[in-house]
Amino acid sequence: MKVDELKHAIAAKYKSLETPNFSFIAKAAALRPYEDMLDSIRSLGYLVKDNTDLNEDACRSLLIVHSEGSCVLQVSFVLPIAILLTIDGQPEMSQSESVNQIRSILSAYGIEQGNYKLLEEPIAFDGESTPLYRILFSRIDRLPWQN
Repeated sequence: MKVDELKHAIAAKYKSLETPNFSFIAKAAALRPYEDMLDSIRSLGYLVKDNTDLNEDACRSLLIVHSEGSCVLQVSFVLPIAILLTIDGQPEMSQSESVNQIRSILSAYGIEQGNYKLLEEPIAFDGESTPLYRILFSRIDRLPWQN
């Protein structure tokens, strides 16, 4: 996905890039999206814990404990895009069987896996130059993979 495509989807969901309306986040969270996809992950015997914080997140933020460790899966409420992070916030680059199974499930449900470099790209949003990650996933001050 390209920056212009993301900007269009963001503007549609937030109603405006200049004065965004964040109310859709609580509504989306209440609907508990992606449950079928999460059930598929659980069916592998993995523990899925929802750590979503509606004060900061624009996504479902999930701790997944699998047979080879743990990772964080964030799936955006803005559009079907996700990222996998290690517990310490780094991009999950593992090619382990467990992580690859999670990636396969995301693909099967039509959820695109985000490009970390693209998510660092800033756009004008709410009067600031804001990285796409902060708009699509979490409004934390820094990107998780940038210590």
